[in-house]
Amino acid sequence: RGYSGVDEFYSPNYRMEARPTDKDLRRTLYWSPNITTDENGKASVLLFNNARKDGHIHVNAQGISDTGSLFIYSPTK
Repeated sequence: RGYSGVDEFYSPNYRMEARPTDKDLRRTLYWSPNITTDENGKASVLLFNNARKDGHIHVNAQGISDTGSLFIYSPTK
């Protein structure tokens, strides 16, 4: 239990660099410690991966709200 501070997370800028063409085995495809939601509590992010169009990506979001509440978002199929 507890909370760890934010560590530096390397994220290549694939808009500027060539994307890998081999199988993508990364556990984390996108990390941002500062995502802001709209008035409806929704946010959008853009991530790059080399999965096939019919591939599946599991989404898991964890964070702390402006009021200090912890949350986890992990939708089921």
